[in-house]
Amino acid sequence: MIVWQGQWPLDGWQNRIIAVTLFVWALWLASEREDSVVGVFNRRADRVFVGVLRKWRNAWLQRKPKLPADEPI
Repeated sequence: MIVWQGQWPLDGWQNRIIAVTLFVWALWLASEREDSVVGVFNRRADRVFVGVLRKWRNAWLQRKPKLPADEPI
């Protein structure tokens, strides 16, 4: 059996970053397309789930970072 010693562990930080990135991307796509994997099990639950995702996405997009130039003197 050939074993390569240069590989990172399966629970390494690289795999965690990739997994979190893909998960967030999947949630973003579900909110845009108004369809998610929850619909495989229950269409009504999917509508509720996507509604919550859209509300979160809209709230996140409407946040305006406060810049120092915006503060009154």
